[in-house]
Amino acid sequence: MIRMKGARCARCGYKDNYAALQLHHPDPSAKDFQLDLRTLSNRRWQAVVAEAEKCVLLCANCHAEAHNPECAM
Repeated sequence: MIRMKGARCARCGYKDNYAALQLHHPDPSAKDFQLDLRTLSNRRWQAVVAEAEKCVLLCANCHAEAHNPECAM
């Protein structure tokens, strides 16, 4: 999944550690389900890929900033 999104943060370009990269739904209204291990274990691969295509890949810092823009320093 990470490689299909370019294996780097779409916002800042971070690419040093895959563990720090997360899928982010930029349009929450288009989100059918969350992409976490618990949810994914009960989904067909095609559904997972379709959901991931709605997302952008962000590093953990950019993902936190995307969800909490009011906390910017």
